[in-house]
Amino acid sequence: MPRWGLLDPPPAAPEESPGTRTERLGELAPTLLVATALLFAVGALAELFRYALLLRNRTSLISPTVLAVSDGLVSAAGVMAPVVAVCAAAASASWLVGARAAAFGRSGRTDPRRPAEVILGCLTPVLNLVLPGVYLNELAESNTKTRNLIRLWWVTWAVGAAMLVLNLAWRSHDSLQARANGVLVAALTDLVAVAVAVLTLAVMRRVDGLGVTGRPRELTRWVVAG
Repeated sequence: MPRWGLLDPPPAAPEESPGTRTERLGELAPTLLVATALLFAVGALAELFRYALLLRNRTSLISPTVLAVSDGLVSAAGVMAPVVAVCAAAASASWLVGARAAAFGRSGRTDPRRPAEVILGCLTPVLNLVLPGVYLNELAESNTKTRNLIRLWWVTWAVGAAMLVLNLAWRSHDSLQARANGVLVAALTDLVAVAVAVLTLAVMRRVDGLGVTGRPRELTRWVVAG
């Protein structure tokens, strides 16, 4: 029997929504946070390398090539790391908007805070020392482990801000010893920035129900053996 014209066309695949600009930016947050951590780690190593050269230079001359490499590493990390960190902060704020909407939606509620309010609270200097922690605690109010991780992130974030202020203030000193100590302060500031980036990613993974690698977290179930 002829079958032409009797076959039903296959159902069209549902079109995936491209998402809003905020959602797309939020999806970039983990990648940008990893890049931020790596760049600040490179910056810390470059500062420590510079400090080692300063110690070496007390007893012997340093090759101009080695000095140029050291200056290049410090300058490159000093420019790239803050730029990527700002992008990561914007992406993280966008992620927080989506995470809050999803969390409140699961409980049948609407986020009482507007997206613009959350983003401005996360990106406005001084306010961003307090408000991101508040927004995150509202998001995970019923999960003790998540709240403890958020508190750890909050403290580290505040320490990082204090180290940044100290690092900038230290540059006003003119003595050679103060400048040498400033290299160590810069290295420590970079290390704290690494910790902030890593903890920010850990909080995201925890809130999203993912493991460290970004895969769904497996629950451990205990069975009573009788």
